[in-house]
Amino acid sequence: MSEKLKNLAPSAETIAKLQAQHSKIIASSSAAATGATTASVAGTQSDTPEIGDIMPDGSIYAGVSPDTGKGMFAMPADTGSKMDFDQADEHTAAFNKDNPLGHDDWRIPSKDELRVLFDNQKKGALSGTFNLTSGAADMAGMYWSSTQGSSAINAWSIRFNHGVPELYFRGSPMSVRYVR
Repeated sequence: MSEKLKNLAPSAETIAKLQAQHSKIIASSSAAATGATTASVAGTQSDTPEIGDIMPDGSIYAGVSPDTGKGMFAMPADTGSKMDFDQADEHTAAFNKDNPLGHDDWRIPSKDELRVLFDNQKKGALSGTFNLTSGAADMAGMYWSSTQGSSAINAWSIRFNHGVPELYFRGSPMSVRYVR
């Protein structure tokens, strides 16, 4: 695994918490077989995780994808460096070869999925993990979506300090947060 990808792995403390939560889930599954209620990863009386819950694999439940109608999970951190649109696309393929957090289907979120991340950025384990830098010279607080604009030279992004979707030149370096 590359050094950059190792930095994205959950900490030993996070892994210990996840293992404890996993044990609770297994125990509650046994209880469910006898008619008791089940607990989610967050420990509530529900089978659905709460937005911001850390999943057993280390990803974070980010909400429902407006594109698929299914649960959407985010990496716990950005890729670690700003990339232009094409670099981000290339990085995604290389990133998935290392099977981070046990998955090889990480992707750049669509414009609508990026909006879900923005809307939920202050919930649970998502809180404090996004770059909120602002200013015309610093694009780190801007996040790429996979949604291209009407021209092949631009794509949609969202600056996470205000949430306004913006069409930008694909050569602009921005942050990337993978989802699956």
